[in-house]
Amino acid sequence: MPAETTERAPRLVRSVIRNALGNLAGPAAGLASAPVLAQTVGVEGRGTVAAVSAPIVLAALIAGFGIPEAVTYHVARSARTIRGLRRDAALLAATTGAVGSLAVASSATLLLQDPEAARLLAVLAISAIVPAVLIGVLRAHAAGLGRWGLVSLERTVGPVLRLVAFLILQSYGRLDAGTAAVVMVTAPLAAGVVYLVRCDRPRGANTGEAPGRRSLLGYGARAWLGTLAGTIVMRLDQVLMVPLASAQQLGLYAVAVTVSELPLVVTSAVREVMLTTDARRRDDQSLARAARMATATSAVTAACLCGSAPWWLPVLFGEGFTDALPPALILAAAVVAGVPGSVAGAALGARGLPHLRSASLCVAALVNAALLVALVPVSGAVGAAIATVACNSVGGWVNVAHLIRKSSLRWRDFLLPSVDDWRTLVHPLRSCARRGATSGEM
Repeated sequence: MPAETTERAPRLVRSVIRNALGNLAGPAAGLASAPVLAQTVGVEGRGTVAAVSAPIVLAALIAGFGIPEAVTYHVARSARTIRGLRRDAALLAATTGAVGSLAVASSATLLLQDPEAARLLAVLAISAIVPAVLIGVLRAHAAGLGRWGLVSLERTVGPVLRLVAFLILQSYGRLDAGTAAVVMVTAPLAAGVVYLVRCDRPRGANTGEAPGRRSLLGYGARAWLGTLAGTIVMRLDQVLMVPLASAQQLGLYAVAVTVSELPLVVTSAVREVMLTTDARRRDDQSLARAARMATATSAVTAACLCGSAPWWLPVLFGEGFTDALPPALILAAAVVAGVPGSVAGAALGARGLPHLRSASLCVAALVNAALLVALVPVSGAVGAAIATVACNSVGGWVNVAHLIRKSSLRWRDFLLPSVDDWRTLVHPLRSCARRGATSGEM
């Protein structure tokens, strides 16, 4: 292994650990707040909450038009703030976000049969989608600079605010499907304020010229198709669950998704760090190591989750959610199946090839949509989980195939970790533990 790669490995692992710790707050707070919500509103009420909030999240991701990905790419390549980049990106994102908000508001009655829920969806769409897209731009800028502490802070504040709001509403007897949906949509927006409050002076000499709106749109358009397809893979199941099955099945599925998010922490952290790191300097060996370690760590986490869930899931969420266990276990397997492809997709984006990642995700979205239509009416939440396993596996390994064709990597480089991989992981963990112990003594 080259000496330069060996020296970079601990730094890469430390960045992943910092980002993973921040990502952990979301699932942890979700596991804390989900039982509060589930036991208060019940299975059908939980389904209504998901039916209102899921289209908002879906539209916010689609309406970004790949602009956040373009911001991360350009900032990471220059390793500094670029003059005018955030302004141009914000203007473009606000425009596309406004179009998305109008689209969701006008289709609310088609997505939801309950008139009151449809009105709430329309109001939230008009008020929340544009701010959500703008926060995505700020998050992408921070990620491009490698400011994982700031990104982690935002991802911690949102779930904590959601949990606190649920507890306050429950104590006053005001926690229902409507108020819960409002909290689910607005808590992440409140958390985005950290990018404004903690807007430190830019790193490096702020003399770089912005790439221009045409360049932003060019990269964004190539990445957007993948964002669209990836968003469909992540959110289409919850959007279609009520029309294809019932609100009760959506309630079970929403809890299953919350439970299965824990193994996703490592995957998300590695993907985001590799997008920034590989954009600055390509390193096939570090990339392959990151994929192997993320797969192994996610597999161990999923195994622990699957082994213990039968005991704690009914206790936390209530006996009415016992049927959420099978889809939760299947979704945990889906997370592990998609890890190598997720890291490979980040590398394709970092190397200026987002269109290849987009092609892979389009294949995955087609597989997902076809299986959802075929399985959900028959099997409900379990059918949706099976569709997720299939699309994660197909789309992920198509990503890997594209990357292998464009690099020196081989298929086996994405599989089982070696002894050196574990050593690379253990050293930064020991350093973090020693620092924590020293801070505790002080």
